[in-house]
Amino acid sequence: MLSSPHHSEPHPHAQMVSSHARRVMGDVYASLFGTIVIRHRSVPARPAELDGEVVILVEKGGGLDGAGAEAELRSALGAFENPRFEEGRWRVRFPTHAAAAEAVEAATAAGAIAVFL
Repeated sequence: MLSSPHHSEPHPHAQMVSSHARRVMGDVYASLFGTIVIRHRSVPARPAELDGEVVILVEKGGGLDGAGAEAELRSALGAFENPRFEEGRWRVRFPTHAAAAEAVEAATAAGAIAVFL
């Protein structure tokens, strides 16, 4: 409890701050390895700009690895927009989030290591 030697009773504002601090104290803490962990009480909503976005992790040297594998990816997943190959993964966008969800299983069957929606 916050208090001052000049007051016999803690100030009401100090009591409120102290009470709030105790409620949220467990939301942020440091680990033994020096990283800070923030606990969320709920999962934030997916930003609208990520609707339809799919990340496909591929095996190095596998059938979907490299920019040349776009045709194989298209035959497995169907129509998508804006294909981007990055080291070890593809990022593609579908017109709707529902279409992206349907493509997730197809990507796994095509040889992807993991697919993130």
